[in-house]
Amino acid sequence: MVSISKSRMKRLIAIHGWSGTLLGLLLYVVIFTGAVAVFAHEIGVWSQGGEKFSPTLSEPIDGHIRKVAATVSEEFHEEVTAWKATDGMLTVFFHTHKHNPDVGRLDDYGVDIDLNPVTGEVLNVKEGFGSDLRTQDPNNALERFLVDLHVRLYIPEPWGLLLTGVLGLVMLVAAVSGFLMHRHMFRDIFYAPTKLIRLADMRDRHALIGTWMLPFSIVLGFTGAFFSFAIPVGLPVVATVAFKGDQMAMIETLVGHEEPAEASPHKGANIDTILAEAKRQAGTTPTMFVVEHWATTEMEVTTIHPPQDGNLTGKQLAFNGTDGTFVGERPSLGTAPSAGSAAFSLMGPLHFGDFAGLASRVSWLALGLGMAFGVASGLQLWVRRREQNLSWRIYGRAIDTMVWGLPLAVLSTAVFYFLTVSNGTASWWTPAGFVISACLLVPFGLLVPYATAAFQALAGLLCLALPIIRQATSGSSWVESLENAQFTVVGIDFILVAIGLVVLGRLLLKKRALIAAGEPAE
Repeated sequence: MVSISKSRMKRLIAIHGWSGTLLGLLLYVVIFTGAVAVFAHEIGVWSQGGEKFSPTLSEPIDGHIRKVAATVSEEFHEEVTAWKATDGMLTVFFHTHKHNPDVGRLDDYGVDIDLNPVTGEVLNVKEGFGSDLRTQDPNNALERFLVDLHVRLYIPEPWGLLLTGVLGLVMLVAAVSGFLMHRHMFRDIFYAPTKLIRLADMRDRHALIGTWMLPFSIVLGFTGAFFSFAIPVGLPVVATVAFKGDQMAMIETLVGHEEPAEASPHKGANIDTILAEAKRQAGTTPTMFVVEHWATTEMEVTTIHPPQDGNLTGKQLAFNGTDGTFVGERPSLGTAPSAGSAAFSLMGPLHFGDFAGLASRVSWLALGLGMAFGVASGLQLWVRRREQNLSWRIYGRAIDTMVWGLPLAVLSTAVFYFLTVSNGTASWWTPAGFVISACLLVPFGLLVPYATAAFQALAGLLCLALPIIRQATSGSSWVESLENAQFTVVGIDFILVAIGLVVLGRLLLKKRALIAAGEPAE
């Protein structure tokens, strides 16, 4: 039990309420999209009709990489990064580092090559800054949209990251003040909501869910603010203060790499042999590897691995690139293991919930949706106490519009993606579809009575329609997906159908109950 005087409790209530009210709608967007983005990769696989190849670096690829390396200027042999794309294609990025005026910092610049991992066939070649190249692939436009909407609200850098960082701090303030306000924390965790009146019911549900979400909110608020502020604020400050503005020197120190004094040509060890040894050392197949100073006597290879079962973090292993010998485990930050490196390694798993496979990610999805409900119900309670004021009533309509309008806009965005991915314009139409949907839904929600019921009905219908639209545009039916063991595709289709049936069923039951009570149905 936390003992607080009445005056301090009033101040805490004001801090708790206003911290959420001022930026509550944007906070709801970030939390809801963050919950969905936990499964962004699976949504990307679903949107592309499944994985064409193994999602891990399991095929022999040494010959493929050496073949394309011969076609790339040596200027870009400074660093080579390879990984599997969402559909299982092999992506190899030969690059150096240049100042990117669009983002105001050093960025990877080079040649990005997409390969068939089995045959080595070159499928696509692009040159440019890494941050720009990632936005040009129409196939992963839906997955990228969900992540970008959560990370930066689709606002240009660095302002989008700064805004989501502020929202993370707002969530942290609301969580801490909520913790201090709960005089009977453990009782509230198991407190059943009353059924007296609607306002009391919502207040009790908000208190119940908010209490369960408090630890999660504090973790997510802190880690989210850390990631948002690290790139636009943290790194430039460190570079200016500790490295006199030399961003390259800062990066080399933070990641533990240094430019070689002198290097001569050298074929280097077989990449496949290094990956096999890395799998043996780490216990998991690497998801990515980085080669520094390709085909020189200073060649180094770093493999990045997901965590083993029971572990919270993955591993980074270093190998001598000339003879393939194992050098040792590389910390995620700096040149030697440290408390700072260990803390930094925990940030990602705690924020993304990927530390225990499917179980932890499902938990993070449920907790994220619970937080979204907590924000929405808190805003509605705050407004209802002030609904005698016209401005607050309008804000209340805005809250109702956002709660169901956002999921509906996201579902509509998926429709735009499927209708345009085949002609290669999905990278433009996917975010544009969200903007178009929002521009239609916002005035409808603010001006039309009972718009919430219409939003729910449309969302339910879109959930039922999306599996049909996906099959019609991707050409991958349920039978074909099951035959090819594409269970993610079929699973998401069935989840959408189930959600659609539940939403429409609840609407129908509510309508019947209102008619039976003699009240106007929404």
